Amino acid sequence: MNSIQKICIISGVIVVIIILMMGYLVNPLMGEIKKTSASVTNKNQELLAAKNVDINYLKTLEINYKTISENINALKTYLDENQVVGFIQELEGVANNVSASLDIKSANFPVFNLSLTGSFSATMKFLGWLENSPYFIDIESMQVRKISERDIFSKDSKLFSVDDINTTFQIKLPSKKNESE
Repeated sequence: MNSIQKICIISGVIVVIIILMMGYLVNPLMGEIKKTSASVTNKNQELLAAKNVDINYLKTLEINYKTISENINALKTYLDENQVVGFIQELEGVANNVSASLDIKSANFPVFNLSLTGSFSATMKFLGWLENSPYFIDIESMQVRKISERDIFSKDSKLFSVDDINTTFQIKLPSKKNESE
């Protein structure tokens, strides 16, 4: 073998070694690059999905804000001292509508002590009106007791039954003046 053939064989072996080294080194690196690329693609898709969720949430908030803005006047309000007489008339009207008897024990604005006598159903309707009233109303205390026969005869010619209840409660009507103190 002459020297040119030796150089060609050695060059060929070196080229084969380089190709094998590239195959063993570059191929695993290419696999890692593909995995990383797939991971980046998945993360981008997740970010786009999260962005869409955020956009939908913001649209929902915008719709809710518009609805609240349009209905702001329907929200509960604070009772002013000048409106107390009208409020008491409303209470008495509601008690009459639910077939109950309302006795206002004391009305020292913003605290009212009330006594309601009537059926359980009438009492629940009255309390439901208080809850859904156009004013902020805090029920500070409430006592419920069943009417006894003695109570029926002691009432001034009002028709009550033994099944009726007497509910005594104290309500507080927060006012703007009270809230600022």
